Amino acid sequence: MEYLHYPIRHVGSDQFSGMLLRLWVSIAVGAEVRCETTAVDVAESERPGARWKVLLEQAGRRPLWVHAGCVVLAPGKDGAAWMDQLGHRPDLRRHPARPKLVGCR
Repeated sequence: MEYLHYPIRHVGSDQFSGMLLRLWVSIAVGAEVRCETTAVDVAESERPGARWKVLLEQAGRRPLWVHAGCVVLAPGKDGAAWMDQLGHRPDLRRHPARPKLVGCR
């Protein structure tokens, strides 16, 4: 896992819905977007062509392992503790955080 830091600009609530729609459309072109789905676990995949497998849970459905070459985990504040636990597992390789300092010398 690798931590990438990007500066975040403030988005007003009047602009948020349009921005979110444009973001979803641009992501959906090359990736599968799943809403109301919880990522429960991440592990290295044994399948050829896939580096990761993610265990997903969705209300009313049985858990499902999804295999992918790249996975973006964005749990937000609510999932920060889970992400911290995940980052310290010995079976997942990760790179130390290297935040980018913008405008600093």
